Amino acid sequence: KICKKVGKPKNYGTVLEEVEEEEQRQAEQQLKEQAAERAEAERREKEEAQQRDQHWG
Repeated sequence: KICKKVGKPKNYGTVLEEVEEEEQRQAEQQLKEQAAERAEAERREKEEAQQRDQHWG
């Protein structure tokens, strides 16, 4: 038979906090990656524009 009371584990609160921190870390990482991709795309566009200018200029 089960003597233990079924309920929230003792460390329920801390686990929840860890999950939230992990989700926040992942969200920040995603934002960094998106910003890096945007910066890379802008850099590429500038290079292409320069090449076009040289080609036509």
